[in-house]
Amino acid sequence: MRSSEIVQKHISQCEQDMMGSEEWRRLVVAAIGKIADRTYQERTWFGADNRMSSPEELYCELFDDLLYDDFLEAGEIMLSEQQKAQGRVLKQALEDYSAELGDTPDPHLVINDPRWEAIRKAADSFLRVLAQ
Repeated sequence: MRSSEIVQKHISQCEQDMMGSEEWRRLVVAAIGKIADRTYQERTWFGADNRMSSPEELYCELFDDLLYDDFLEAGEIMLSEQQKAQGRVLKQALEDYSAELGDTPDPHLVINDPRWEAIRKAADSFLRVLAQ
């Protein structure tokens, strides 16, 4: 790990500690909701909303800003084994998609991609088990 990555991880850990586990969970659920929501994506990726986003932004929010890998393993979040398993399914789907399309996929290609639709469904499934 490069020193810049270590510093960023430390800063992110400090931010995570300051926000608390309930807030962390709320923010992760909101980010996953954006991944599951085609309407949100259509509006924010193509300028139909005053908010702007992109596939790249969704990845950055979940993995970089919210430390999704840590979230899935954090004891204080108290995820059930079923919730962790579904969270890992989503993580793997996102990582596989990124490996195929790179770090900055074209939103015009992503929005109708059946592989992205599968990611939306995985995100929705995770949201459903998180609500249990």
